[in-house]
Amino acid sequence: MQEKHEHIQLVISSLKPGASYERFVELTKEMYEWLQLQNGFVSYEVYENHPKWADKLVYENIECAERINQDFLTTEIAKEMLDMVEPAYKIFTGKSLSL
Repeated sequence: MQEKHEHIQLVISSLKPGASYERFVELTKEMYEWLQLQNGFVSYEVYENHPKWADKLVYENIECAERINQDFLTTEIAKEMLDMVEPAYKIFTGKSLSL
């Protein structure tokens, strides 16, 4: 039996000064709804310590992650979100390990 290794993406970002917290939360909900419709998406969690945010996205594999991320960047949701966050956001990607 082959072990399953999901692909994890962690994103750490900060809202720009003056960005609307309430609107960013709305956009995050819209993003989650969009993600749930994507083939290969597994789960999503978000954490906040205003103005910082951490997102944990889980995909079936790296190919799904790359495809979904590329598709998301073309959405109006992504365009508006990216306008609201500092450009120095950090992304970590990797596969899950079975311990």
